Amino acid sequence: MQRNLYQTIEEYLQDPSFRRWALQGIDDDGWEQWMKQGSGTTNLAREAQLILLAMGWQESQIPEAETENALQATWQKIGSSGSGIRSIAPKRFTWLYAAAAMLLLGIGLGWHFMKQPSMPETAVEVLSKNNLTVRLNQTKTPMLIMLEDGSSVILQPGSQLEFPEVFDRNERKVSLTGEGFFEISKNPSRPFLVYANEVVTRVVGTSFRIKAYSNQPAVEVIVRTGQVKVFAKQPATSGIPQEIALHPNESIRFVRHDATFEKPVIAAPHVTGPIEQLQFDFEDTPVSKILETIELAYGLKINYPKEILKDCYLSTALSDLPLQQKLKIICESTGGETRYEIRAEQITIFSNGCN
Repeated sequence: MQRNLYQTIEEYLQDPSFRRWALQGIDDDGWEQWMKQGSGTTNLAREAQLILLAMGWQESQIPEAETENALQATWQKIGSSGSGIRSIAPKRFTWLYAAAAMLLLGIGLGWHFMKQPSMPETAVEVLSKNNLTVRLNQTKTPMLIMLEDGSSVILQPGSQLEFPEVFDRNERKVSLTGEGFFEISKNPSRPFLVYANEVVTRVVGTSFRIKAYSNQPAVEVIVRTGQVKVFAKQPATSGIPQEIALHPNESIRFVRHDATFEKPVIAAPHVTGPIEQLQFDFEDTPVSKILETIELAYGLKINYPKEILKDCYLSTALSDLPLQQKLKIICESTGGETRYEIRAEQITIFSNGCN
């Protein structure tokens, strides 16, 4: 296809099909699969996508003719600036490049962007300064994100997660806007902190759900396993606990307008998702059934040799473990040189059979 010939970010931004995929999740031309193949210019395509997302552009509300004219004007300004940005193909989205690209895009697209709700300002900052990865789920289904420490996050539609490629030595920090279910790899020496609106959730290894939509009056934290500690970013006023501990099946709401926590309560079933409602303690259960449960919980497809594993059974407890640890235990317990691979968010299990 034509995209295989693209050599600049400009060419991706000018492609209507690319913009529909990047901004609306409409993938008529197979952009998602092409990105997963990792060709030589997918890094440029990803940077073009981040530019569009950071500007909060809703293309469906901008006439195509005006879009093309605005983009053309933008790149004419870039070409006449003498900065050489037009030909840059950096390996990483540097601060200078991000700032220049977004500024010139703002000049070219003008009031169209100003009329649209923009991404949070911190999203622009992490793209340009802090070298964080920003994942925005623009699909209609939950998105699975696997972090470098083995933790996993199920990100709901319309939600955004910001996280580093590699966590700091002493702690692990992420930022959430919207809703996500977290399964955190245990590491007492490196606490895991989730920043969500005015609330911070601190754990060392457990599973929980956070609902922190910018347009909602409260932030909610629901614990599935283990213990979490919740506190407000700003120091608490007199009479309000500095930190609240939550236990399994407990939830708490932080009321944003008066910056107060409500009393912890037992989580109602309707506020949780499939992963909280499924059981992961298995007794003499077919491996195929265990894998089907994981598929349902995480909303993904696992490819495995059904004939080879059809007579394999397993007893194991996987309730308080992130996805990759679940897969590791299943493979090690099955034996027969069973292993798993994750490539481009696709999970495949290889096996010669069970012991």
